[in-house]
Amino acid sequence: MEYPVSIFESIKNRTSLPVFQAHCKMNNLPTSASWEKLKEKLDEEISRSPARKKEIESSLEKIYKETLSLGKRAVKLFKIDKENSEQVFNVLASLKPEQSAYLENFPQPADLDMLANLTADAYLCQTNISDEEKIVTNIFCSKRAFIEKEERNREDIGSDAINEFGWQNYDEFIFIKRKYSQCFEYVRFNKENFILEVIVEERSGSDTSEAFNLIQTKINSIFANVASLDIRLINPVNFFPAINAIYQCATEGIISELGFTTVTGSAKLEKMRITKKDLREEKFHLGGKDAIGGALTPFRVAVRWNVPGQTLQEEALLPGSIRQLGSGVPHLDHVVLSRALTPEAMQDMLARIITHLPKT
Repeated sequence: MEYPVSIFESIKNRTSLPVFQAHCKMNNLPTSASWEKLKEKLDEEISRSPARKKEIESSLEKIYKETLSLGKRAVKLFKIDKENSEQVFNVLASLKPEQSAYLENFPQPADLDMLANLTADAYLCQTNISDEEKIVTNIFCSKRAFIEKEERNREDIGSDAINEFGWQNYDEFIFIKRKYSQCFEYVRFNKENFILEVIVEERSGSDTSEAFNLIQTKINSIFANVASLDIRLINPVNFFPAINAIYQCATEGIISELGFTTVTGSAKLEKMRITKKDLREEKFHLGGKDAIGGALTPFRVAVRWNVPGQTLQEEALLPGSIRQLGSGVPHLDHVVLSRALTPEAMQDMLARIITHLPKT
């Protein structure tokens, strides 16, 4: 494969295939039903001519940069007191990139061999200030460990290894492989609405809570040691009240997943197989709800929105759990946003969720 493999793999790690397909259509690139077949099509088109090769490489670079802050993102919100807003903005806006292996190639992905030898710390690579000087965004790079599990049988292992390690009584084996990937995490502060966002990558096989802790610790250290501010990112906004509010609001998107308990003592997790159908209106759901007089308590919800001019639906997941219902005041500290094609679309999704939070 002649185009930048690291760029393609980074897009693949960070972005879902439907989102990448949408970007491909907008950038005159082929689409396919799988990542593997898409690679084959790109290889085929690259071989046609140097001009097409250059066009594909340029398009992949463009998509890579556009999707750095997208993919599936977990978001925490912190409210900053109005009197501290200007100070927080100035501190974050004044931060300069830190010397690191990430900075050498930023925004291109770091070399995989180099990545394996880096520490797990987060390093600031870029600070952006909006034209109106109301929003500051800090971009951090870090590495995160991902766990892959591979099943093996006795034939795969071989009799020599089985005898050597005393595994004669085992028929199946699970191998756990740890690999590392570069992540791009964001801190975004709007000094007009006093909301600071911590935005990290939500990836299968990795610990999102560790990513949040890494960035929060980094910012708290900057506030304390660099700026001497008595401000800490400790108490994030509670998204749990928005779960029932979104479910009850018939005009807010399409409910694709709902977790809830009932007065009869059961717990349910319902999902829609048809993306355009709203679970609120699904017959089985309505029948069960009517049977208990509507007495259900949601603890998890996913909502999608149709976007004019595109087949892809944007989605927000509020991943509460039944365990949280058992606490005095259920608390959900983050929301997961996905399938947005632009940073503006992701911000619009977040704004819609915020409207369903209690006014304070």
